[in-house]
Amino acid sequence: WPIYTLTTLLLLFTHYTALAAIGVHFALIGLWFLKQPRQRIFHGIIVPLTIMTALGIWVVLMGARNFSEGTAFPGDARLDDWLDAYIEYYVFGQKNVTEDTLAYVLAGFAILSGAAWAAFTGEKRKALFAIGMVLLPFAALLIALTQIEAKLFSGRHAWMTWQALSLLAGGGVTSAVRRIGRGQAILIAASLILPVTAFVQRGELDEQFRGDFRQAFEIIESNAGQHDVLMLRDGTIFTAAEYYDSPIPYAGVPASNIINVNHRVEFFEAMDQFSQVLTPETGAIWVMAWQGDTMDPAELAYGIPEYLSNGQVEIWMNTAPLNEPSKVSLFRYPIVPDKQPLFEHIVDFEGLLQVQTDGPSLLGYDAYHSTGTCQVIVHSWWWRGERDYPSIMLSARIFTNQDELIDIDDQPLANYGFEQDYWTPLTPTLARQVLAIPCDVVVDSVRIQLVVYDNSGDIPPQQFDVRLQ
Repeated sequence: WPIYTLTTLLLLFTHYTALAAIGVHFALIGLWFLKQPRQRIFHGIIVPLTIMTALGIWVVLMGARNFSEGTAFPGDARLDDWLDAYIEYYVFGQKNVTEDTLAYVLAGFAILSGAAWAAFTGEKRKALFAIGMVLLPFAALLIALTQIEAKLFSGRHAWMTWQALSLLAGGGVTSAVRRIGRGQAILIAASLILPVTAFVQRGELDEQFRGDFRQAFEIIESNAGQHDVLMLRDGTIFTAAEYYDSPIPYAGVPASNIINVNHRVEFFEAMDQFSQVLTPETGAIWVMAWQGDTMDPAELAYGIPEYLSNGQVEIWMNTAPLNEPSKVSLFRYPIVPDKQPLFEHIVDFEGLLQVQTDGPSLLGYDAYHSTGTCQVIVHSWWWRGERDYPSIMLSARIFTNQDELIDIDDQPLANYGFEQDYWTPLTPTLARQVLAIPCDVVVDSVRIQLVVYDNSGDIPPQQFDVRLQ
């Protein structure tokens, strides 16, 4: 019990929903305490206080979340869809099988094992504990989904039941083998063919490597060169790099092991991180990203390798915001030899424009045609002025030679989440914009334009044409 309780408490480091499973511990341990005659009154006070404390933590955590941001939707959560999502995620989340039927077979196997545990032994309380670990999170989530606020179906919310279902299966098989005859034991052992079959039929890595960290590091293991390096664009990826034993040296943008929503990476910090792993022999930079915009809103983790590779990139894994098959991105940038150091390159810019006489100034730009991705990437480098102009926007536009608009990207001068009041004076600030072009378009025939304009209309716009590298 103490070991299992500690394990469950440690799961809080993964997700706050572990509190639903911990509630089972509080309830059953509380009942056990109350049965102890000498300390009944003492524990009768401590246990409710402990439960109230846990509920208080849960309320604080839930209160800090914005339910309307990305997950909530109007409508009812259908019970059958909800149940399908959780049962299938229990199996698929562990990369065991590829067939829906086996998902239900394995879940049923765990439940029947739990019943055998309770039936063949006197340890009904332990079986009840594991069953509660399965059912309480389901019940809590069902209430939240149907009675509080509907959310998109996501099996990940039931992750804390994995250990409970595994405990049910292990306890059921063990108790059955101990308590019944040899013939029945053989029958129970034969049922183990189900998980063995699931292991044999587990899914192989797809050619397109649908995204998760395991597949990302499999790609790096198979394709990285001897002197390649890896940059991690999000503090939480450090854990994945250690867990999967990254085959190439790595550093992070930023150098943080957790997400810090109050920290935004700036130029010199990012350059210092790249310098930790880059050597004269480095052949390519791999960039792995997951929710990286939180701390790298200026996208320096992409901008610096793009400069070193003249904008050439190989996309191995990429997020698709609408369908979200993956939240992990993996790109490779082949380094071009003898590039001028980036800071020296920026300092050599002659300056193009300034917003008023005291506002931010545009030092210069680089524009690349990424042949492998049918994109034009524009880097604009800025200084902070004596005064901030928050309504100033930067627009990158690409036209055909008949002046037909192909693509446009508008943003604050650096990016959303990195407005001028975050900039450090005398530090280069990157504005990175990506424009899509048809792959069959001749790049020399298009016209690229940058426009700096005032959203409020008080300051006249400034514009100029951009030349590709």
